[in-house]
Amino acid sequence: FSDGFVIGRVGASGSIQIISTPIWATDNTLLLSIDSNIMEKVYLFYYLQKCRLPQLATKTAQPLLTQKILKSIDIAVPPFLEQKKIAGILSTVDEDIEREVDNKKKLETIKKGLMQVLLTGKKRVKV
Repeated sequence: FSDGFVIGRVGASGSIQIISTPIWATDNTLLLSIDSNIMEKVYLFYYLQKCRLPQLATKTAQPLLTQKILKSIDIAVPPFLEQKKIAGILSTVDEDIEREVDNKKKLETIKKGLMQVLLTGKKRVKV
């Protein structure tokens, strides 16, 4: 399988990844292929994320997402160009979020360092 989606079926059920290179899938996954002339891959990725697939899984000791559950999802299919625009907007926002998360981590590291230096008295603050 080399083009489409791999979706966690058991355990990490509902986690979804876009696939564009060959993979070896186990029976713990569901494979979803699409007609790329009708459905834009990134649009469908975001759409399926919106569906909260992990919450659709059966609630047992080992959560399970079945083909039947996936097939029951109604998917809105706007015109292809609209799908591409939606996917582009959401991808841009995701990139912005990722940058902000990275910035926050860097600031938290700086704060920890400052707290270590300032609160232990290694560095005195002029008042």
